[in-house]
Amino acid sequence: MKRLAFIISLLTPLLGANVHAEETGPDGLTGQALVSFVQSLQLAVKSDSPKQVAALVSFPLRVNGEAGKHRKLSAAQFEKEYAQVFTPAIKAAVLKQDPKTLFRNSSGAMIGDGQVWLAGICADAKCAKSEVKLITVNTAGL
Repeated sequence: MKRLAFIISLLTPLLGANVHAEETGPDGLTGQALVSFVQSLQLAVKSDSPKQVAALVSFPLRVNGEAGKHRKLSAAQFEKEYAQVFTPAIKAAVLKQDPKTLFRNSSGAMIGDGQVWLAGICADAKCAKSEVKLITVNTAGL
C-alpha cells in the first residue's frame, strides 16, 4: 500500500490538470476563463462593433494616452469614441494575441505588449463570483 501511495505521489505532478481542477493564476482567474474571454473579445473586435466590445468592458474604462494622461470613459462615451480607443494598432494586438499565451500578474492579464489589460471583476456584492472584463486600453505611442 505504501508503494502504491508513493507511485501516485510521483505521477500526480506529471498528470497535472488531469488530476486536479484547473487552478487560478496570480490574477485570480482560470486559464479557461481567460481563453474564452479573449476569443469573445477577438470576435467582437473582428466585427468592429462598439456595442459588442462594450459588453466586455468594465466601466468606467481607463484609457491611457501620451505622457501619463488618462481618461475614464463611460459606456456611452466609449461607444461614441470607439474608433479613437480601438485604433488599428489596438485591434491588431487583440486579433494577433494567442489566447493561451497571455502575460499574467496580480493586476490582471495583458494582451499584446500591454495595449489591453483584463481583470476579474466582482459579479456580486460579496465577490463570490467574478467575471473577466476589459479594464484598460493603452494607446500611448500607437
